Amino acid sequence: MARVVWVVLAVVVRSVFGGEGLQEKWNPFLAEPVKGFFNLSLSPNPGYPHGGFMLHLGAVDLKQDAGTPVYAVRKGIPSWPKLREGISKLETWTTTIQIRSDDGILTYFMHLDPNSIPKTLLADIEAKRPVEAGTLLGTLYKHDVLASHVHFGAADCRKHLRINPQPFVDYVDTQEPVISALTVHNTEDRKDLGATVSGDIQLTLNAHDKIDGQTNLFPLHRVDLEITFGKAKLFSSSVFDSSSLPARPTAADDDTCEYLSDYDGYNITLGNSLYRWRAKGDSDQPIALTANKENIPEELKGWFQPFPGPWQTTKFPNGAYTIKVKTFDAKGNHKDIQRSIKIAN
Repeated sequence: MARVVWVVLAVVVRSVFGGEGLQEKWNPFLAEPVKGFFNLSLSPNPGYPHGGFMLHLGAVDLKQDAGTPVYAVRKGIPSWPKLREGISKLETWTTTIQIRSDDGILTYFMHLDPNSIPKTLLADIEAKRPVEAGTLLGTLYKHDVLASHVHFGAADCRKHLRINPQPFVDYVDTQEPVISALTVHNTEDRKDLGATVSGDIQLTLNAHDKIDGQTNLFPLHRVDLEITFGKAKLFSSSVFDSSSLPARPTAADDDTCEYLSDYDGYNITLGNSLYRWRAKGDSDQPIALTANKENIPEELKGWFQPFPGPWQTTKFPNGAYTIKVKTFDAKGNHKDIQRSIKIAN
């Protein structure tokens, strides 16, 4: 059966927790609300390779004022992170506490003021004693240039997966995603072909998410695609899901998450920080993720899958087809779009 191609690379990922998932809410600021997200928005970061639109699926940057207390979100054993050889050392402003829970889930908190770490926590780290959820870890560091924030991430040490923590962050979002267009076009350009198509075609979804109280555009969390011909379902699958990504290959040696650099996508020198990619002229976010687009790291090639194609309509019967797309944000709000096309070869 022929499949559909989405212009560039789509992400094929598995839900890290499976089943009903992990039913938790995480707020590193405890009683203080999250003021916003840093690196999930569509604002450009020209200092990064290709002027990329930065997306850390290994962590999120949560805004708060310098000096704001940061707390553990799960019970576990606290430790200082280790970095693999060849990775830049943690600096004063990147002081990090990581906590590994009994179920193998690691949570970590970067950009703490090193002078604010409680003595009791330092003793717990030294003795490898578990701390409870709600334990004070320190306060946010005041940086001379960057706005104050905590770089907050998670990982599944047993499955060797980086977890996108956004679905578990305790913030309010009641707005459904925004879909600008579902375009059916040929392989040469993005001009919509209208209701009747022939030859090789492609699909592009332009959509983004909105979050209450935020002015930036945000990427979608998941996209499901279904194509039907009459009553026959030709294709039905999630074509994009940002739940998790594999850890670096070095993490497969154990299940301790001992080396934070195996799980956090922060260090771009290793080539597998992730960037949203936006085509020139697009008004918002197409369904596409790429790691430096032209050079996908080996450990991610199995997760960044171009769909076989393009959709070769000459291999399908002439007639009416229905394309259905359902988009989701990290809080479960969804927006659907549907269009019909007629294949006439």
